[in-house]
Amino acid sequence: MSKSLNWEIVRKRYAKRMEKLANKIATELRELGNDIIGPYIMYYEDWNMVALPSGEKVLENGVDITIKLFDSSDYDEKVGFSFGIDVVECGGRILGGFHPYNYTEKCWCYTFPSLQERWKLIEKGTHGKDIDALFPWRIKPCEAIMKLFPPPNR
Repeated sequence: MSKSLNWEIVRKRYAKRMEKLANKIATELRELGNDIIGPYIMYYEDWNMVALPSGEKVLENGVDITIKLFDSSDYDEKVGFSFGIDVVECGGRILGGFHPYNYTEKCWCYTFPSLQERWKLIEKGTHGKDIDALFPWRIKPCEAIMKLFPPPNR
């Protein structure tokens, strides 16, 4: 009989894996010429880092990258979990993310085998080069988007 999913068991099982992925992403981003603060643990289960253009010292000019572990307690009566990655400009503008099966009936994993499959999607689908491509200092946003969502005054 397998153990049922709960925060403590899931955190213990995935803490090192999440840390390893955070370190891999940080290394890849550094190799691409970014300065990285972190990674460090944010809360109990989320891994976080801030990417900055090389030589940049102002934290508000960076991008926050977070590897998250979610539970279903706010959305479902059953206890389930999922993983996600958020890439957000410091200041709040969402640049990207990866949340497999979000807003579908497959969103939550209720067994260890399904959670392991979900982790494999996150692990295999997350690469520093893809995150780097989202950074504002790498792209020239189209004029229409800039009019709708101007960057904060710096």
